[in-house]
Amino acid sequence: MSGLLFNILCWFGFAVHSHPSKANWVKTFVIQFLLVVTYLDTFVMYIFVIGKPMFKTKVVLQNIMFISSSILLMFLMIRKRYRLTSLFRDLRFMHPPNWTKKTNIVVCCVFCVPFFYALTMVTYISILEKDYMFRFYWYGCSIEDKTTKFLMGFAKMFAFSILYPTLTNLVAMVYSAFCYLCSQYLRGLCSEIEKNSPESFTVVKQIEILKRRLRVVKILEEMQEIFSTASFVICSANFTSCLTDMSQIISYASQNIGPTIISVLFSSTSTVASIVCIFLSAGQVPIEMKRISTIARRLLEQKAIWGIAEKTWSLS
Repeated sequence: MSGLLFNILCWFGFAVHSHPSKANWVKTFVIQFLLVVTYLDTFVMYIFVIGKPMFKTKVVLQNIMFISSSILLMFLMIRKRYRLTSLFRDLRFMHPPNWTKKTNIVVCCVFCVPFFYALTMVTYISILEKDYMFRFYWYGCSIEDKTTKFLMGFAKMFAFSILYPTLTNLVAMVYSAFCYLCSQYLRGLCSEIEKNSPESFTVVKQIEILKRRLRVVKILEEMQEIFSTASFVICSANFTSCLTDMSQIISYASQNIGPTIISVLFSSTSTVASIVCIFLSAGQVPIEMKRISTIARRLLEQKAIWGIAEKTWSLS
């Protein structure tokens, strides 16, 4: 199994490499370790500013909630890594042309967001010389050297953005992609059934359709086992993030309009896109399943009516 999406999932420990090696194990361990360190670092930073005039306690607690959801999601997906790898293998027969190329482009977009967010935010803060933000990153300590301040601020903000929302967006993308593949395959199955006339819709054809439908149902059941809790955590984190964005606008817009707009713009765009993709892709699957049942039932009804009419005509 190749492709940037699968490789990144392996780096995060959410899937298993086709050819495990010590180098891959070290890479996965380092990434997971950095994510845990980023979470602990961010958690401590927020604890330090609780009760400070510049930081509203409600907003701080909401931030702690959604980054905690993100780290919980990481451990949930690590536990499901073998099943997710097997699911990747089972879904290969559904891949449309240029599937790998399309997913690679989306993955690159997902991972470009934290880079541009960190760069934009740190550059803006540096230009306006808002030192209280850098003191926040260093637990109240001040750094005099501007280059060090910029680089360390960028590194911390980039790491935080990888933890959330990039991590949740990555899992949401995988889930949405799998749902999309299933819905497109079922849609193709619908088109294939519609091409049949009542006469050509024989028992052999019906059994073939049922077997292919059953194969998709088994994949959907496995997806439910893997992503049911994960999708709930993602939606909870994203809804909490949306509430945090609204709280930031209410609390900070009058004091720090620039950083607030940048933060809310990047965060809300990612979270809303993630939620929309999950609900749209997952909601399309039962629609296509119902279409298959409706079309097949209509053909069978027409076949039954045609058979009765033919029998009556022959007797007459």
